[in-house]
Amino acid sequence: MFNVFFSILPLAVCASWFAVFAARYRKADSAQRLLVLFFFLCSVLYVSHAIYFNRKIALFACVESFYTFCTMSGYPLYYLYISNLTDERPCTRRRFWVLLPSAAVALAAMVFYMLMDEPARRCFVWHEFYTHTPHGHDLSWVVKAQIYRVYVMKALYVLQIIPVCYFGYRKLKRFDDQIRNFYADTEDKTLWPVRVLLIVFLVFACVSIAANFLGREFFIKEWWMICIPSFLFSALLFSVGFVGYRQRFTAADFYRELRKADEEERKSKLNAKAELADHVKDMLREQISDLMENEELFRQKDLSLADFVNRLGINRSYISNYINHELNLSFSDFVNQYRVSHSQLLMKDPTARLSLQEIWSLSGFSSESSFYRVFKKMVGVTPLSWQKQCRKELSARKHPTT
Repeated sequence: MFNVFFSILPLAVCASWFAVFAARYRKADSAQRLLVLFFFLCSVLYVSHAIYFNRKIALFACVESFYTFCTMSGYPLYYLYISNLTDERPCTRRRFWVLLPSAAVALAAMVFYMLMDEPARRCFVWHEFYTHTPHGHDLSWVVKAQIYRVYVMKALYVLQIIPVCYFGYRKLKRFDDQIRNFYADTEDKTLWPVRVLLIVFLVFACVSIAANFLGREFFIKEWWMICIPSFLFSALLFSVGFVGYRQRFTAADFYRELRKADEEERKSKLNAKAELADHVKDMLREQISDLMENEELFRQKDLSLADFVNRLGINRSYISNYINHELNLSFSDFVNQYRVSHSQLLMKDPTARLSLQEIWSLSGFSSESSFYRVFKKMVGVTPLSWQKQCRKELSARKHPTT
């Protein structure tokens, strides 16, 4: 009973997320639509896993080619998902060429199985996937070809992991850099959870490679041993679905706002030249300083670089280059420095008696979680700890020890 439960646990997770994303397919963006395909293939994959771990040898021989395709397609499909999140245009059919190696190996497996008779299929599966014992002598060319096909499948599975993780991480990092340089509030826009998941994917890939080295038969020796991969992969797949479901902001939204900002600049006939002469730097320094310190523009929620352009009447490239290259800050960090400093002034003020909720709202933060995260990043301690320390110091000054 326990073996059945743990063998179908990842399947239950995948099938549940497939149903969730499929139900909102029409309303979903292109990235979430790809997750429909991703979780469908994962469901097929873990149906095959359940068949394998419950020792249905004849049935596993029938589905092993589908298992091959789904196993090899997981990482390329997740890369396409990342591309849909970070690229302005959704994936076209041409990008699905990344699934061709998976399809070719799976098709070869299917053909070779069809050329075998039933005893040969059962014998092959038993030796290759359950015991890893020698097949014996006088093997037919079909069995030999099928054995080499398994080696090719394992090799391609390993080889595709590095480029998928490397190029996927680069896409995510580049997109997050663009977000931080356009928006002050990035909490609901950044793709850092997807970046974390990609790193976790790499770790789990190493676990899968180790499992392939040990052989899946290693995990069916005792019923409890299947718990390890079952819990690990169920947690990973649940995280993929959860992050994908909550992710609402994509490159399509970002570039839509970017085009709107570009159009406003063209209407204003702002100079598109991005090089910063010395007199331009001095002018920007004075104007930005006045905007932030005197007008306190940082207190505006959902502040973006486009708001600076509208207020200053200066091309976005000038402002962006000044903040990035002269101050060595992203736009988000630049604005949040002022917000954190303002929140510290409010917390220090003994006459204000403001709650932390009032403080972060008056400082321009869009949410409490964003306030705590940014404050901890820039100051090194939580706002509550910093406020308590300030009160202790104030109390010590008022009542010095004799």
